[in-house]
Amino acid sequence: MDDDILRVGLSFLKLIGEYMHYNSIKLQIWRCFNVTTLMIAIWFTTLNLGHAAGAGYMKTIEGVSTLIHILLKYLFIINNKSRIENILDDRSKFWNYKNFQGKVSRRIKIRFTFVKFAQRYLISTMFFVVFMYWLRPYLDQSARFMYDCWIYPDSIVLEAIVLGCQYYTLGAAIPIVLGCDFVYFAYTFQFASQLQLLNHEFRRITVRTTPERIYDYIKHHQFLISIFKRISSTYFWMLLFHYIVTLATCCCQLYIVILRKAESREMLASFIYNLALYVEFGYYAFPADILVSELRDISNAIYSSCWYDQDIKIQKSLLVIMMQAQRQRYMSVGGIVEMNVDTFSSVIRKTFSFYTVSKNILNE
Repeated sequence: MDDDILRVGLSFLKLIGEYMHYNSIKLQIWRCFNVTTLMIAIWFTTLNLGHAAGAGYMKTIEGVSTLIHILLKYLFIINNKSRIENILDDRSKFWNYKNFQGKVSRRIKIRFTFVKFAQRYLISTMFFVVFMYWLRPYLDQSARFMYDCWIYPDSIVLEAIVLGCQYYTLGAAIPIVLGCDFVYFAYTFQFASQLQLLNHEFRRITVRTTPERIYDYIKHHQFLISIFKRISSTYFWMLLFHYIVTLATCCCQLYIVILRKAESREMLASFIYNLALYVEFGYYAFPADILVSELRDISNAIYSSCWYDQDIKIQKSLLVIMMQAQRQRYMSVGGIVEMNVDTFSSVIRKTFSFYTVSKNILNE
């Protein structure tokens, strides 16, 4: 594939040393340093839960969930790097959409253009949010840290270490989060384009289509199904984690903005941060929904072709594919719910529900 929609995500991963098919002692040391820095930031932020109240308590939860968000995505990259490498390597077997004519090629090109636009949007939003948090200790005289911490005993050296860890962690969040999200987002759209091309070819089966070509379509279908299973398995727990973190962080942000008399600067940062979290979750939900839709459409594509004019062996093979396409396939959120557009909308609804519950509990 000569398209570059994956280039942005892979470039961000390179910024944290995670080159594809690269491993060394230096990289292991670098990983240990990053994880240690993240754990220090999380630990001292978590300690503040025992000393905060009201909006401060929700602010601390929001800080902890954000830092855990960064840590778990980094651990996901480390633990699943070899699986991601294998999935990305299979792109060499993908069909090039530029070799196809007509509407299908134009639709895929439009999708890829949308991917590039969505990447630019999240990059600009991420930089803005991180920059606003970096400025918090300077703009808010009552705030010594970007995320409220509890440090005992009082020590300027320890405070400097914790503040430095927070600055470094939020800076590292840009390549970690964007690298992880963009690789998934871009690859799933590339994978969806393969399903779209396959559906296009199945619809074009006629009496003149050679058996060899049809068998190539069947083999490509089996190849794509194996990739879908590997993607679902790789991101099984990641999707659940993202679901929970989005709910927790957005709920805390709502509480802080609505019940706390925040300054316009803080309200703007919280609004953009909330919007970015929803968009980021959409980066996982919408592509998953598109993949499932394309997989199900295979059955209609074959049925609308002249499959019944083929050899009996080919007919049986195509019937098996149609039956497989009609089976319920989806990407699971930790085995709890399906990852699709409905799940995305339910996250928004549940955020307001959890906000109401949190308000009633903390205001008692």
